[in-house]
Amino acid sequence: VISLSIMTAGDQQVAENGEFYTIEARFDNIGDLGVDSRVAASGVTIGRVSSVDYDNETYEAVVGLSINRKYDRFPLDTAASILTAGFTGDQFVELQPGADDVMLKQGDIIDLTQSSLILEQVIGQFIYNQSQDDTFRDDPFQAPEFGEQVSGDDAFVIEHQETGENDE
Repeated sequence: VISLSIMTAGDQQVAENGEFYTIEARFDNIGDLGVDSRVAASGVTIGRVSSVDYDNETYEAVVGLSINRKYDRFPLDTAASILTAGFTGDQFVELQPGADDVMLKQGDIIDLTQSSLILEQVIGQFIYNQSQDDTFRDDPFQAPEFGEQVSGDDAFVIEHQETGENDE
């Protein structure tokens, strides 16, 4: 607890000394992202999440990102994504620099964001898609694929074939 307090106090002192600048990113869903989650670029930690809030007007999560001042060359069209780190499952913000000549500065907002991937939603969508595929797999009169043309008389021609055995 003591070492954690010292580390936290050290982070606050550095932030107060102006060695960080804060920008904002807005997401539809942040999953389990929280304050003190890391902010990275190309896998390198460049800062921390300084705040998490909710905007009642836009219905978005508002995430404050404190970036170390030595990483002050992020273009204005930088994108922010919420990713999950390996097996630990810790979520973090990854910045992907854009190509704009103007750089982000204190108080700017990142417009290009990709929300957290929610595992339950992915599994639900997969199950839904599988059930839709299975509906046509068992149907002997399977619907044609999208874009496939079927002419009027050929669409549902069923012919009886004699096999020589007792047909039922």
